[in-house]
Amino acid sequence: MTPSSLVLTLVGLFSLASLSPAQSKRTHRDPGKMEPYWITIVPKEGAPASARPIPGARHSVFLPVFRNQNAASTTPYSEDQFQKLRIGWAGFYEKAQNAAELWMREVIPTFRLDEETGDPIYGAIHVEHPLTAGLLLAPSFPKLFTEALGTKNLVAVIPNQHSIYVFPAKKTTVAAFGDLVATTYG
Repeated sequence: MTPSSLVLTLVGLFSLASLSPAQSKRTHRDPGKMEPYWITIVPKEGAPASARPIPGARHSVFLPVFRNQNAASTTPYSEDQFQKLRIGWAGFYEKAQNAAELWMREVIPTFRLDEETGDPIYGAIHVEHPLTAGLLLAPSFPKLFTEALGTKNLVAVIPNQHSIYVFPAKKTTVAAFGDLVATTYG
């Protein structure tokens, strides 16, 4: 297995279209405030019982989590805690999607440019907060990249809780930069 395929297998490769929906400055949302409705993305293997499938993903699942005040990380809901919310998966997903949309107002992606043409090759989001993967749920997330990358068919690679790389869904582009992601995070 090449470093590229290893990273793509571990972090989960999926189409943003299947979800239907630089640094970040935090001015609209208080980073110390509890975030009770958030979804992160984790490897399917070893995921808690409260995890839910991601449409089209083979190696990753959605995991409902919350972040307590002043906590630097997230805590997965147990199945019992999740059931006590009494809103079901669709209701939780909707609330998490709304929360992600609020956070997206602060996100500024960076783009790697082709040295010859100056065209963007891929985009990236790097933030200090551990809720990064949940940004994929925001309806505005794909819009940040579709125009710049010239396609609606995108692939997201999430190597850790703080970074998202977004590529046009071309095997050559993902393969070319998968080694970079593998070297950086592998």
